[in-house]
Amino acid sequence: MPATKFVAGDKFAAPIIFVPRHSYNSQKLYLDGKKCAIPSLHRDSFAAKVPGLCPVLSSGNTTSLYCRAVSCKGLDTRNIQLKTKLSFKNKNSSISKLIVINLFSIHNTFTLKLKIMLNILRYTLFILLLLSISIFNDCKKESNLPVDGDGNVYDTVVIGTQVWLAENLKTTKYNNGVSIPLVTDNNQWVSMSSAAFCWHGNNPAIVKKDFGALYNWWAAKVSFLCPMGYHVPSNEEWQTLIDYLGGEEIAGDKLKATGTQFWGSGNNATNETGFTAMPGGMRSPNDGTFRELMGSGSWWSSSLGIDNDSGWRVDMYDSLSGAYLMGLSKKAGYSVRCIKD
Repeated sequence: MPATKFVAGDKFAAPIIFVPRHSYNSQKLYLDGKKCAIPSLHRDSFAAKVPGLCPVLSSGNTTSLYCRAVSCKGLDTRNIQLKTKLSFKNKNSSISKLIVINLFSIHNTFTLKLKIMLNILRYTLFILLLLSISIFNDCKKESNLPVDGDGNVYDTVVIGTQVWLAENLKTTKYNNGVSIPLVTDNNQWVSMSSAAFCWHGNNPAIVKKDFGALYNWWAAKVSFLCPMGYHVPSNEEWQTLIDYLGGEEIAGDKLKATGTQFWGSGNNATNETGFTAMPGGMRSPNDGTFRELMGSGSWWSSSLGIDNDSGWRVDMYDSLSGAYLMGLSKKAGYSVRCIKD
C-alpha cells in the first residue's frame, strides 16, 4: 500500500486510535513534506479491545484501510482527541459514557496507552457502581427482614434472646397468599367464629401505617398469619419478655412508643427496647364497635384461654407503666406482634 500524503491544514478528526498493521514497519506517512514514522506498537494492542475506531481526515477520508496514528514533529496534536463510547445495559437502565482523551503528545506510545487504559478503567468502575446500585434496588426485598403476605417489610428488634417485629402486623393476606376475610359490619363481626380482620374505624388510610390491623383470635391462631419464620407469641413467650424487662408493673414503659404523638396524655414510656408498642385500640366482642385508639394497645397470644370462648392477650395503657397478660373473648379485635421462630 502506498504511503498516505497529508497537506498543510489537514487535521485528524475524532475518533482516533492506535491499531497496528502487520506491515507497519514499511509504511510511512507524510505531513508538509516531512516523513513521519508510524509508532512502534505491539500487534496485540487496542485493536481487539476497542474495535471500529479509525483516524480520519477532516475531508472524511480514512488514512488507510487500517487504523493507525502518526508520530512526527510536524504534526499539531493539540486538536487530536481519542473518543470512544463504553455502554452498559440492564433491564432497568441503559448507560453510555463518552471517554475523551486529549492527546497533547503521541510521541510516547506507552503514555498514550496508559491514559487510554486508565480512562477505560475509570468508567468501567463507574458502570460497576451503577450496576451494584441497580442490583441492590432490584433485590432489596430479598434481605433478611421479614415480609408478610402483602409484601410489607418489617423492622425487627432483639430483646434478650428473642427477636420481635418492631411494628404491628398490617397484612391482609396469609404468607401463602390467601386473603384474610375483611369484616366491616359490626353484627357480622360479633357473629364470627372463624378468622377475620378489620381496620380500626374501618379507615385503613388513617390507621394502617402506624397502628396496623386488628385480628380476631382465630386469625391469630393461623400459622400462616405472620411473615415466614415468625409466629404469634404464646403466653410463655410474652412472659419471657415481661420478665426480662423487670416484671409486668414496669415492662410496658420499656416497650411503648414515647411521647403523646400516638399514646394519650400520661404516657411516660422510654421505649428503651425499641419495641415501639403502638396503641391500636380494639374492636368489641360484644357489639363490634371500635374503642381506645391511642389510649390502649392489646396484642394477641396464641395460647388458649381459660375456656373455649376466650383467648389471651397482653394489654398496655397510656397512663400505666405495666404490660399485663389478660383473657377475653376470641371475638375481640386486637393487634398482633410476631416473634421469630
